[in-house]
Amino acid sequence: MDKNNCIKYMEKFFKLNTDILWLKNPDFLMQSRIFYYRSNFKGINDIKIATAKSKNISDDIVFDIYFIRAEFETLFSGYFKIVPVTSAAETMFEGVSKLCTDLGEYFYYVYQNSEFLKIYFATGSVENALEHHNRKKTKEGAFDFNKFKEDMYLEISSYSQEELREMVLNRNLTKKYVSNFIKLNSKCSEYVKMFLINILSEVYIRNICIINNAYNVKNYILVEAQNAKVNSYPKVCVYDVIEKAVKENALVLVKFNYDFKTGG
Repeated sequence: MDKNNCIKYMEKFFKLNTDILWLKNPDFLMQSRIFYYRSNFKGINDIKIATAKSKNISDDIVFDIYFIRAEFETLFSGYFKIVPVTSAAETMFEGVSKLCTDLGEYFYYVYQNSEFLKIYFATGSVENALEHHNRKKTKEGAFDFNKFKEDMYLEISSYSQEELREMVLNRNLTKKYVSNFIKLNSKCSEYVKMFLINILSEVYIRNICIINNAYNVKNYILVEAQNAKVNSYPKVCVYDVIEKAVKENALVLVKFNYDFKTGG
C-alpha cells in the first residue's frame, strides 16, 4: 500500500473533529508549518487541533492531535503530538513515534510499523487487529529494558572519570549536536528527522545523553543519515527504549554517525 491509499483508508475508517472555527475541514494531510505561520497561533504554545475517532463507534479508537509551537533550523516549524485517548488507540501507536510534522507521511509510517493498523485496514475488525498485535508481541518476546539499562550502566562504569568526561558530551549542548548532525547529513531520511524531533522535544530531551562516537560502547541508539536503531537490539524499536527511559527516569545513550557523503 502506498501513502495515497493509506490516507484513503484513514479517511475510510476514521473521522476528524475540531473545535477550531477556521479549521473547517481537517484532514490527514495537514502539516504543522501551516499552523506555525498563522497569525492567530503566534501566542499559543500548544493546542488540541483535532480529535480522531473510529467511524465504527464500538471499535473505540480515539486519539487527539495537538499542535506544539517550536522551531529548530531546517528540521521543523512547529510539530504535531499524537495523544492516544483509548486503550485501542494506545495499541495502535505502540512502539512508534508520536511526534511529527506531516500527518500524511506520519500515518503512512504508522501503517508500515503498526501490526494493529495493518490488520485493522485489512479486516475492519478491531478484535482481529488486537489479536494479531498480541500474537506478534508474544512471538517476539518483551523487550527487557531493565537488562538494557543495567548492561549500559555496567559498561560505562568500566571507564575512568577522565574517559567518561570525554565520552559523555555536554547535555546542555544537545541542540548544538543535533544541528551539526543535520548540517553534515542534509539528506537525512524522514524517519531520522522524526527521531530528531523526538529527542529535541520536552518529552525526551532530559533522558537523552549524546556520546562521543570515538568510544566503542555497545548499548546505545545509533543515529545515521537513513536510520535510527538500538545498536545491541536492532529489532527493538527506538521508541520502546526512550519511552521506557522516561517512565523510569533513566538515561539513554545516543551516538551520531556522520555521513559526509550525504552532507550539504
